[in-house]
Amino acid sequence: MPEPGATFHHSVGIGPITVRDTTSVVSCEPGRRLVLHARARPTGIARVEFELAVRDGGTEVIQIEEPIKGPTALLHNRVQDWLIDRRNREGLRRLKQLAERR
Repeated sequence: MPEPGATFHHSVGIGPITVRDTTSVVSCEPGRRLVLHARARPTGIARVEFELAVRDGGTEVIQIEEPIKGPTALLHNRVQDWLIDRRNREGLRRLKQLAERR
């Protein structure tokens, strides 16, 4: 179980435009909720929350992300929300595939 303060490296981007940075655990309620701060310098920091709920014999995962620091937070708008939503839907789709392979 990830402890608050734990950090891991990640990369985000498209093709050759990729940012490598770190994500840290803010809080964790095993089986219920995970809150992260994802950095993507120089664009900023996002708060990413995963909520888990038992549904129809499986687990429903809801991901909520919002920019909290840096230029992305200052310029936060609907287009940005739409792009974040599309990226997160793809990430959750991939997570589902991994979980279903087990």
